[in-house]
Amino acid sequence: MRVRGLLLTLAAALALFLAWRLGTRPPAPPPDVLLITLDTTRADAIGDDTPALEAFLRESARFGKARTSVALTLPAHLTILSGLEPRSHGVHENLAPRLPEQRGFPLLQEEMRAAGYATAAFVASPVLGESTGIATGFETFEAPARVSDSWSGAQDDVPAEERVEAPLRWLAARDRTRPFFLWVHFYDPHVPYLPFAGDARRPGTKEGDAPAELYAGEVRRMDAAVERLLAAADPGAVVVVASDHGEGLGEHGEATHGTLCYGSTADVILAIRAPSLPPGRHLGMRSLADIAPTLREWCGLEARASDGVAMRRGYGGRPVATESMLAYRTYAWGQVLAVSDGRYSLVESGPRLDLFDLESDPGETRPMRPEGHEAYEALDRAMDEYRKGGGPELSGPYMAGSPYGHAVRPFASYLPRAENGALKDPETGFGFAERMAAAKSLIHLGRERRDAAALEQAIAILRALAAEDPRNPAPHLYLVHAQGRLGWVRGKPELHRAAARSAKEAIGLGYRVAPLLFDLFDESLAAGGPGDLVAALEVAVKEPIHPDPKCAELAARMGLLLEQEGDTAGADLARRFLERCRRLGIGPEPPPRSPTR
Repeated sequence: MRVRGLLLTLAAALALFLAWRLGTRPPAPPPDVLLITLDTTRADAIGDDTPALEAFLRESARFGKARTSVALTLPAHLTILSGLEPRSHGVHENLAPRLPEQRGFPLLQEEMRAAGYATAAFVASPVLGESTGIATGFETFEAPARVSDSWSGAQDDVPAEERVEAPLRWLAARDRTRPFFLWVHFYDPHVPYLPFAGDARRPGTKEGDAPAELYAGEVRRMDAAVERLLAAADPGAVVVVASDHGEGLGEHGEATHGTLCYGSTADVILAIRAPSLPPGRHLGMRSLADIAPTLREWCGLEARASDGVAMRRGYGGRPVATESMLAYRTYAWGQVLAVSDGRYSLVESGPRLDLFDLESDPGETRPMRPEGHEAYEALDRAMDEYRKGGGPELSGPYMAGSPYGHAVRPFASYLPRAENGALKDPETGFGFAERMAAAKSLIHLGRERRDAAALEQAIAILRALAAEDPRNPAPHLYLVHAQGRLGWVRGKPELHRAAARSAKEAIGLGYRVAPLLFDLFDESLAAGGPGDLVAALEVAVKEPIHPDPKCAELAARMGLLLEQEGDTAGADLARRFLERCRRLGIGPEPPPRSPTR
């Protein structure tokens, strides 16, 4: 027995010696993870005036060729948190159905929480609020409430110096027996740009400065908050800093973002400080979709189907696609797709297909003929694969609270190039959009001040736009509000009737969302005639619009009024609509049928 015990002891010692020689280590504890996202931050926005971020980029693995999947906040962040592009997660725009609990793919925070992580998120805009469904999986989640309406142009975001306070408190009080996944989102460099007072390390800005300078000041405001957050993070934590998209600042005619897919809005900041990655500039094209598979690998989570690729040293990269369905869904213009390999970018914008050499033409102002170019075939094949791999958006009612308006056309699929080529190039439409914005401002003025002249001026602009672009539903949407508000100011039912007709026109052109159906019901009730109610209910029964509880409440009221008028056919329309609402779990029970007269 002694000999056997001695042999076992020697075997164990030999095993330990071999493990030491081979560099084997016991499993490392799961790392803490801090994810910082910088909304609307261009890839070239960091420099000497942003010392905290500039220092972080020097100390980290920086991916100098990184792109977003879409230049809009909600879908880009879903890409970060899922590893899926919009074609896979089904959200293409900020105005989208709420993310369901059962959706066929997990989010990082859900996986982290299941693995024992403490999960917390502090976001700075209601665009990423709880109503979107993005809060699922976070034990602690804070977002500002939606306060102002979409007419005022105001944002309800929290400035960086305020937003950083709660995550700092959370870090100080957290349970140190558990690893953490903390996401902090800053929103500052987003219109309207506000002056930044500056500090000892960062110059300030003032009212009246040029938009580009005010924008830079907002980035500096974020930098000061990021400095405090990085100082509070443990040295061994994995820290990811990423912007969700950039900002046009007038390049290609785009003042902000979301419509086009050039580098000004598609290129992003992406840097990671982690023991697994050496600091310095890493080559190879990267996507925001690469963040989730990387963190899954480092944190010991289960590997998942992903559009991204985990970040490792020596990776050569692949073409990355960026999409914009905003003009297609809002104005019925062309879809926009771009694919870049880091050296070249292929951009399809409705009928236009351009190839750019990013080395000699980083601003993408000198398009080359794509056919016959050595880079074209691979980029075109990647674009074709992207559009063929896409499915429809998530189903359900569109979430409330978007500051961008309340109606878009549903997204079903990516259009083939020939079909997309028959639509208007969104890059030529900024003048149209500016006139739309002017009309919207006049409607806001008319609503706030009961100013009939402002409302009449808005109606004139919108009628001209509708005549100019007959397939575009947007002018009709805003006519609903201009005509309806003028009806209340003037006390004329026929203006409400005109607003109801505009709502039907917008629905017929593709805006099939509950808030517009509510407007149709509301204006039809204000018009006052049984025929108005019947016409509205006919649209509601016919069109595939996912209603909300407010629609159901008005439909029930309309059904009772028609019942009182003796219009059993009209009341039956209301009952049929309410039965559909009931099947969807929305609104009151339909009233019982009256005996046949």
